[in-house]
Amino acid sequence: MNFEAELVSIEYVDKLFVFLSLLRSELKEQIGDHAELIWYDSIHPHTGKVWWLSTLVPENRIFLDICDGFFTDYHWDLERLNLTAQNAVDRRLDVYVGNDIYGRGTYGGGIYNTFVAINEIKKLGLSYALFGTARFYENDNGVTGPKLHALNEEKFWFGSN
Repeated sequence: MNFEAELVSIEYVDKLFVFLSLLRSELKEQIGDHAELIWYDSIHPHTGKVWWLSTLVPENRIFLDICDGFFTDYHWDLERLNLTAQNAVDRRLDVYVGNDIYGRGTYGGGIYNTFVAINEIKKLGLSYALFGTARFYENDNGVTGPKLHALNEEKFWFGSN
C-alpha cells in the first residue's frame, strides 16, 4: 500500500488502520496465508500527512504491526539503517529497505554500486526492495540493443570482472 497523499482529515488516520487490518484479514481469507500486505512508509501515523522517514521507528512501527511487511523509502543512511534493524526486532526480514537503482539520493549511489547498499542491508538481516529496476533497459541503449542490455544487467547483478 502506497499512500503518498495527505489524508483529508485526522479522523481518517484511525480509519486507515482499520482499513489496513480489514484488508489484510480479507487477503488472508480470500487468497491464503501466503498473501502479503506491505506498507510503504509515506504517511505520518498521527497526523495523516505525507511523511517519508526512510527508517522504522517506534512511531511508525504500527504499520509493520498491522501489515505483513514495511517498505522504507530509499533516502536512508547507515544510522537510519541501524535504527530500522533495532526497531524491527524479530521481524527484520519483513522490513524491505528501499534502494534506487538510478541513484537518486540513495545509499551507495545506485546503478552499478547498488550492491554497496544491498550488502549493508543484508548485514543487518533486513530485506531490500529495488526502485527503478528497468534502468538498464531504459538507458544505455538497452531498448535497442538486447545484447548490451543483457551485459548491463549481468554487470549490475554480478559485478564487472
